[in-house]
Amino acid sequence: MGHTYADTYAASLSDPEQFWLDAAGAIDWSHAPTRALDDASRPFYR
Repeated sequence: MGHTYADTYAASLSDPEQFWLDAAGAIDWSHAPTRALDDASRPFYR
């Protein structure tokens, strides 16, 4: 594995969008996401 919980948690806080895009890479998509967070309607995210 190589990553501890603390490393994973720190990565999620330092760059949340990249963290979730990396997590999404573990899923077989018909169309892979290019954004992890849609903030066009702040403060309502999706």
